[in-house]
Amino acid sequence: MKFKEFYEEWGKGFDHYIGGRWPQAKAVFDKTLVMLKDKGIIDGPSNTLLEVIQESGGKAPSDWKGYRALTEK
Repeated sequence: MKFKEFYEEWGKGFDHYIGGRWPQAKAVFDKTLVMLKDKGIIDGPSNTLLEVIQESGGKAPSDWKGYRALTEK
C-alpha cells in the first residue's frame, strides 16, 4: 500500500462526507481505516468521521451544510 493511494481514496470518502452521501463515505472510510494498518499507523480522521456517521444513524442530517459545528476544544 502506498500513501498516495490512501490519500486519493480518503479524499473520495471526504467528498462523499461533505456532500451528504454518508453511506458511500462510510464504505470508503471502512476501507481507508485498514489501509495503513500494515504500516502500524492508526487512521484517526477516518475513525472520527465514521463515529460521526454512526452517531447520526448512517445518514447526513436533513439540514446538512457540508460541515458540523465543533463543540469541544
